[in-house]
Amino acid sequence: MKKFTGIDEVTSVFSGQSDIVVGLENADYKSATIDTLFAEASAKSLGQIVEDSTSWDGDDPEMTPLKDEQGDTITTQVTAGTLAFSCEIASTSTDMLKAFMKAEDIADFTSTVFSGAKAVGFGVDLPVTTRPILIANDEGNKALVFPKAKIVGNLSYSDKLWRVRISVTAEYIDTASLKTGMLLTGITDSEE
Repeated sequence: MKKFTGIDEVTSVFSGQSDIVVGLENADYKSATIDTLFAEASAKSLGQIVEDSTSWDGDDPEMTPLKDEQGDTITTQVTAGTLAFSCEIASTSTDMLKAFMKAEDIADFTSTVFSGAKAVGFGVDLPVTTRPILIANDEGNKALVFPKAKIVGNLSYSDKLWRVRISVTAEYIDTASLKTGMLLTGITDSEE
């Protein structure tokens, strides 16, 4: 058989994870750009992600054949898969709970038993937000970006550590500068 030229001259891998970063909730996706979604002043690292907690949760695409009376395929109906992942954040700070659990300060909290304690409450509102999120590879030179992602949070517990677990699903976006899922390559550290 003839030797064909490969799609890649050299395999390009996306390996490991060095950071997960979220931007602010954004009401105007029509004019948004990657820079406005991940502006340095508003984009935040999720910090330490628990080892082996990041998982790919996207649904596989489906193909359903439409057949004739003899069982031959006439055509195939295709349903796209989903882009989704989850991870567990080691921090359960009040800021993390506010970001992903819809926690809010309890202004009237007083206690003589728990002297000096402050409280945030959660579990009242559905802990869901829509915001941009990205995962950077281990070298920080590639990033998988979901510019518009539905993120739902919850608590989890394992290995004697409470965590904030987030589940992320990319939502459809198709503008001149943003797509539902994006892969950024060749990223350099602009601070060097």
